[in-house]
Amino acid sequence: MRQLKDYLVTLSLRKQLVLGFALTFLVSVVLGNLIIYTVVHNTIEASIEKELTNTTDNIANMVKSSADASIVNHLRAVAEKNQEIVRYFYEQYRQGRLSEEDAKRKAGEILLSQTIGKTGYIYCLDSRGVLQVHPKISGSDLSKHEFIRRQTVSKEGYLEYEWANPGERTPRKKALYMSYFAPWDWIISASSYREEFKELFNVNDFRKSILSISFGKTGYPYVMDSKGNLVIHPKLQGQNILDSKDSSGREFIKEICAKKAGKIIYPWQNPGDAKPRDKLVIFNYIPEFDWIVASSGYLEEFNGPLATIGYATLLTLGLVILLVVPITWYISASINRPIQGIMRGFAKGAQGDYSSRIDTTGGVEVRQLATYYNDFMEKLTESNRSLLASEEKYRLLFENAVEGVFTLTPDGKFLSATPSMARMLGYESRDLLLQEVEARGAEVYIEAHDQARLLAEIAGNGTLTGFETVLRRRDGSTLWVSLNARAFPDATGTIATIDGFCSDVTERKKAEEAQLRLKEELERRVVERTHELQETMEALSIEKAEAERALAALDKANRLVLESIQYARRIQHAMLPDKQALGDAVAEISVWWEPLHVVGGDYFWLERFGSKSLLLLADCTGHGVPGAFITLLVASALDNILHEKQLPPPSAILQALDELVRTRLRQDRPDATSNDGLDAAVCLWDADTRQITFAGAGLPLLYCRDGEVGEIRGNRASLGYCMPSSEAAFTDHVVEVQPGMTFYMITDGVPDHMGGEPRRLLGRKRLASIILANRDKPVAEQVQAIQQALDEYRGEEPRRDDTTLLGFRPI
Repeated sequence: MRQLKDYLVTLSLRKQLVLGFALTFLVSVVLGNLIIYTVVHNTIEASIEKELTNTTDNIANMVKSSADASIVNHLRAVAEKNQEIVRYFYEQYRQGRLSEEDAKRKAGEILLSQTIGKTGYIYCLDSRGVLQVHPKISGSDLSKHEFIRRQTVSKEGYLEYEWANPGERTPRKKALYMSYFAPWDWIISASSYREEFKELFNVNDFRKSILSISFGKTGYPYVMDSKGNLVIHPKLQGQNILDSKDSSGREFIKEICAKKAGKIIYPWQNPGDAKPRDKLVIFNYIPEFDWIVASSGYLEEFNGPLATIGYATLLTLGLVILLVVPITWYISASINRPIQGIMRGFAKGAQGDYSSRIDTTGGVEVRQLATYYNDFMEKLTESNRSLLASEEKYRLLFENAVEGVFTLTPDGKFLSATPSMARMLGYESRDLLLQEVEARGAEVYIEAHDQARLLAEIAGNGTLTGFETVLRRRDGSTLWVSLNARAFPDATGTIATIDGFCSDVTERKKAEEAQLRLKEELERRVVERTHELQETMEALSIEKAEAERALAALDKANRLVLESIQYARRIQHAMLPDKQALGDAVAEISVWWEPLHVVGGDYFWLERFGSKSLLLLADCTGHGVPGAFITLLVASALDNILHEKQLPPPSAILQALDELVRTRLRQDRPDATSNDGLDAAVCLWDADTRQITFAGAGLPLLYCRDGEVGEIRGNRASLGYCMPSSEAAFTDHVVEVQPGMTFYMITDGVPDHMGGEPRRLLGRKRLASIILANRDKPVAEQVQAIQQALDEYRGEEPRRDDTTLLGFRPI
């Protein structure tokens, strides 16, 4: 194979083209025809198998359809005939000749005296699925069976179902026809196994139809049973062929009988044939009759078109050889001549003659190739000029670079240096630098061992970065430099040269030295300052001890204040009423009272006066201790108002409370200094009239009724404060209370909860939605749910005010 490849490479382009095109066309034609042959062969085989399969299925379906029609007609005739018998006995009963019981009994005896097939019988059931007539189990309820339920629904028509008698493991298909006799509610059913209707089937009804089908020249269909008896056959009908063998001795009929459905190919030689031919059989099974329907044909007859394709392939190969060889020879000659000219042009270019150009006449491809060559030579000439210009440019950059550039030998001798390197070391030219440095050797380094360290690091790592050392200038002065270099090995891997850059870092080094001196000065001052701080710390320690003594005294005073506030909290709690003070005057009541601090400025009062109940809520100025003092004042004033006279209406209570607060805080004087007061709301529940009278000073009354939340606003006035009196400014609102109606008295600490995203006040609309969401719960659970919802809304946000919510359901 390698020799053949080497031989082909040595051939001329013309011969390679002729041989290549000829082989390509030959291989393409052969492969194309092989593909066509394979595709046609597979297509024919699939088509024949499909045709045989469809024909076999159609024959089987035709047999099944004929059998179904015979069974249905037979069972229908039996069912309808017995319906006439039942109707006859029913008429006997109607005419008074028989009792209904005797008529049913005699009709049942006649029905049971008949058999259908071998084991079939007639039975009757009613619309409930109970057997009225049956050979063995009359009176049984069989409605649990699916086919019985279908009968009770349909009552008329044909039905098939699976049934296994006692002792049988496998269910068998059973057929019945039912006819309905409405007067007695009898569904008359004629039933038997489908396999017992075989004698109803006449083969001659469709024998001609089956034998009229053919496949190829000699193919035909046939029908036999599973024992090898031919039921329908063009020549051997009625014979048993179970022991038949093909040309190879294979008992193919037994295989067909065993499989019952599928495909088989076997060799078969008819009398007069020169040799056996492969025969294809597609077969299917009809279990009701134990029949195998088969369609057969010879593969040779189906594959006739393939021989034509083979002859066409040979003829095409001959024509290809006759046409391709001379045409390829001519075409290769027209290609080879221009290529020779291009090759001569490249030979001149290889010798350095970039001026050579190729004639661009000829075919399109040859013209393009010649044009590409000429363009290439033009660009090569231009590139050569650009390269020379670049070399000159980089030479100038090299010589005028700010940093010094140098080349060393592996032992540290200078091979070359830029003018900037010479200027850096105090020389007028680089030639002078190279002469004197070579004469002085390592004297250019202030520290002689620095050169050895530099060379050792490059030898070990191949590179040198940020190597700082001090060099001696020509005039004896020194300068700090930073060296960066790289070693360049020769072909053997040994370092040949060292190229590097030299940067003057003298100014930076001077700055570092100045910084070092500054650091030392700072350290000295820190020591001095530390001593001063130690003295200060001793003084602070004394002051700290005095502060701790003062703090202890302050802590003691603070504890006394806290104890006083806790005592005030107990007093405030003691002044609040029992939350169940109204007893059974209201159906449900719940109070959420939570001051912002230990004590607060919110206050509520509950008291029962016979059939009337008073509920009051107050929000006093501020919170904490100042607010708590105002609540004490309110409690005292309220006690005077409620118990010294007859119970006044809510508006009068607010009016009287306003006057007492102003008087006790001396706000009615021109020189008043107190500007404190409160907002309040009063509800008076009358159980006899089922009415609530409400008056408010800055606080509302919310209520929930019929799935909606309503609000009764109080007057826009407050109690107390240094302002004109609000005499006759409060209004009574009367509400007719319905069963299940819930009321809510709130201070502004409830809707003023801050939270949410974006951060905003809760507001009364959101509060109303929370109330609606929990309206069907008991009042105590509602209040608890509202408290939980407000905590979730607030999140990490702290509370801003005292909070009180009083919820109650009167009835």
